[in-house]
Amino acid sequence: MCKYSEMGRRISGADLKFIVENRLNLSSVEIATKLNIHPSTVQKVLRDAGLQVSKKLMYERIANKARGRTTFTPEMDEFLKANYLKIPVKPLGEQIGKSYCGVMIRLRQLGLEIPKEIREARKKKGQRKKGDIPPNKGRRQKEWLSGESLKNVQKTHFKKGHEPHNTNYNGHERVTRDGYIEIRIKKGKYVLKHRHIWEQQNGNIPDKHILSFKDGNPLNCQIENLEIKSMRNNMLDNSLQRFPKPIRKSQKLIWEISHKIKEHGKE
Repeated sequence: MCKYSEMGRRISGADLKFIVENRLNLSSVEIATKLNIHPSTVQKVLRDAGLQVSKKLMYERIANKARGRTTFTPEMDEFLKANYLKIPVKPLGEQIGKSYCGVMIRLRQLGLEIPKEIREARKKKGQRKKGDIPPNKGRRQKEWLSGESLKNVQKTHFKKGHEPHNTNYNGHERVTRDGYIEIRIKKGKYVLKHRHIWEQQNGNIPDKHILSFKDGNPLNCQIENLEIKSMRNNMLDNSLQRFPKPIRKSQKLIWEISHKIKEHGKE
């Protein structure tokens, strides 16, 4: 039984023989059209038999189909054939008024392939070497750009005093990762909002003291919610959190008395 089938129809032995015998003269599409099957079935038969068509033959068929539909003249084709291994593709196209892509497509259509070693050598030749000095180093733009190019570049330059559209204003606020509000007081400088408000009304915070929030909410920067604490008292307040609320005041009083006794003993 034939192992190839399509839409419930088995591919006959005669069909397989036709595919194999005509693979060099007809394309997969042409064979498929004659046998009323899909081109992928033709390609699978040839693939399983190890009879795939060479790339060179494929490119030749493409070139034949493109004949009469291309903007490349016979003279251009002859020029490409004679020089595609000598001249890189881009300058090759410039000499005949064609783009890089256009030349590459035409080379494939003509069955011409640039060997890998030549492609790699051309790549290396175009790469900057270690220690190379850029041709425009130390030169003003007007010394190496044409007049029109210079005008186009200057259009994108920032003007003196120009600021990006997303520049923030003085008084702009943002919240830090730690949950505190910062406020911009001048260009490029943000400070903690609660410290800024306190210092504006009460002056600098004394050494070994901190500014805390009475309600524990760092987003509430009202002056009535701020208080100065010594670092020692702040440490005590933090330590009290592990005690039940009803006894926190008593525990703090015990610590304060113990501290006074120790201080008195030192005297």
